[in-house]
Amino acid sequence: MIKKKVFLCLAILMVFFIAGCGKKENINNTNNNVNNNEITQDDEQPNHLAINIDENILSLEWMGAIQTDTTGMFGPSLNMDISDITFKANKIGSNDTSNVIKNGDQIILPEGTALITVKDGMLTGLVTQAGMYTFKGKSNQLAFYINLKYIPNNKFGMPYEIFWNDYYYGTLLQANYYGTYTIQIIDPLLIIKNLITIDYFTESSKNFNMNDEDSDLANMLFNQVVSANAGILDKYSNEYSISGLNIVNDSQIFAAMLNDSLEESNSWNSVYGIKISDAHIDEFNLNESYQAFIEAYEKEN
Repeated sequence: MIKKKVFLCLAILMVFFIAGCGKKENINNTNNNVNNNEITQDDEQPNHLAINIDENILSLEWMGAIQTDTTGMFGPSLNMDISDITFKANKIGSNDTSNVIKNGDQIILPEGTALITVKDGMLTGLVTQAGMYTFKGKSNQLAFYINLKYIPNNKFGMPYEIFWNDYYYGTLLQANYYGTYTIQIIDPLLIIKNLITIDYFTESSKNFNMNDEDSDLANMLFNQVVSANAGILDKYSNEYSISGLNIVNDSQIFAAMLNDSLEESNSWNSVYGIKISDAHIDEFNLNESYQAFIEAYEKEN
């Protein structure tokens, strides 16, 4: 009986030893792959890091972290402005300024950026995990970055004066104002599929910037921001029981109200994947007749 128990214990220990060796081998294999990720795409049935357009299925597989030292690994300098939302991806170690990628090409995906691949106007892949990626596909595709960092300096202005019922002064006031706001792309898949048009995802396309006055898309978004401002002063004044004039110094609340208004009117958060993270009124012009009323009111009170 004792010999049987000893034999059983030895057998159990042997099983644990073999399992531990296998686990260690798997860990070593993972560590060997940690510095290089692969983007694998099949033209007939996209799967790895690819989107099945028909079924709206996003499939991601991350295989490793970005190398700690990437000095000199980028291609030509990125031609982008801090306010650009889309810009062409750069291949590693290449003087080729084109964003056409072929089998074996490598791309660095920096922090705060998404990488997408496009073929024949169709979105084929999306990845947001920073790292160094190797493209493996049967045909050439186009690669673009989507800026996921805070994107500042987006301008807005009221081309007309708006009225609001001012709680503090107990009367209607009239003014227009101008300012800037900062956005962040909170869902790159939504902005690609629902907002940015295909002409920004071609080999010769320019970067998409919300301040581009020649862009129909940028002008549409500008007009949406203008319209979203229409009821903010009235809501601010009556919700906080103060004068709407104070909003000039209340940027945090103004940004939150502008974000909510854009979501209610145009679904910026839920459909476009865009969030207003900051907003400032840089110039506020009260109608002259109302300015005289306020001066008289302040003297009497």
